[in-house]
Amino acid sequence: RLAGTLVFPDGVLAQLLCGFDLAYRSGLEVTVTGGVLWVPYPWTAQEAGIELRRGDGIEWVEVENPDRYRLQGDNVSRAIRGLEPPLLGYARANYEDLREQLAALVHPGFVRHVEKSRLAHFPRYLKAMRLRAERLRQDAARDQARMLTVRGYWRDYLALRASRGGEDAALARLRWLIEELRVSLFAQELKTAEAVSPKRLGKLIAELRAGDAAAEASNMPI
Repeated sequence: RLAGTLVFPDGVLAQLLCGFDLAYRSGLEVTVTGGVLWVPYPWTAQEAGIELRRGDGIEWVEVENPDRYRLQGDNVSRAIRGLEPPLLGYARANYEDLREQLAALVHPGFVRHVEKSRLAHFPRYLKAMRLRAERLRQDAARDQARMLTVRGYWRDYLALRASRGGEDAALARLRWLIEELRVSLFAQELKTAEAVSPKRLGKLIAELRAGDAAAEASNMPI
């Protein structure tokens, strides 16, 4: 078992108790003067509400259904904003790259447009971004070298998407392999979902370009 008390400013205390031999209980309990607030499944947000217990009465208070991906995106965004370049122009391109990556991942409607199987990887992508933002201030030169590796493939992806007028399944594969490459370069300890390397990306881009060239040639009038 593990038990402890966390002491916060203004006399606020938090107690924790966990262990393999304890009954399963996944919830957050806040005890205040007027009663008790109980938040079921605070980590997964399965229920959009808070239980308010006062005396013998229990009241269920509906709250806005939280978007876990948006909350994590906000967290990464705050990390980036909190690590603004200390000097004018210092690592500006690196921070802009982080902002562009975040905007491409978390944008209005992304939960509807991204496949559920891919959404499962978003927490890892966002955590990798946060780790990069924290390490960037310590060693901008190393970050710069890794960023330049990724940027070339990202530009190729954007060019292919523009020429095709959108993203199909083949191009989507390139897009997510680039995201995995970012993880491998900036937060290797998080591991990638599949094997990825600059050589593999270069080969895939060459195949996509060859396919586009062949399709264009077949459409030319004789």
